[in-house]
Amino acid sequence: MKTREAAFTLLEVMVSMLIFLVVSATMANAFMSHLKTNTATEVRTGAIAAAQLQLDEHRLADPFAMPTSGSTSDTKTVGGRDFTVITYYCQDPSFCISASTRHLLIKVRYANKQVFQTETVYTRLR
Repeated sequence: MKTREAAFTLLEVMVSMLIFLVVSATMANAFMSHLKTNTATEVRTGAIAAAQLQLDEHRLADPFAMPTSGSTSDTKTVGGRDFTVITYYCQDPSFCISASTRHLLIKVRYANKQVFQTETVYTRLR
């Protein structure tokens, strides 16, 4: 008496492999998209931190000693990434009428691309 063994046919194996391939490709695409978004978020967070470091340095300076025009560039390393921080002085001259007030525009670049910008007005309170 012959016993019948249960096994998969070649067609069943091929169909299951096709389904696995489609699901794997979809998951890989979703993973790559997530990775790209996560990296962009890390870069933006680092750029914000670099701008904050630059602003903190300016807070320690006397507005009288700051330039009334032009710009300066500095490199800040945050999270293992080097950011170029450019400070523009008195881009809006209406904020720089007084000698004790300076308008600062901070632009942060990473890999030759601007990733963050902020501006503020510093003044001497005493």
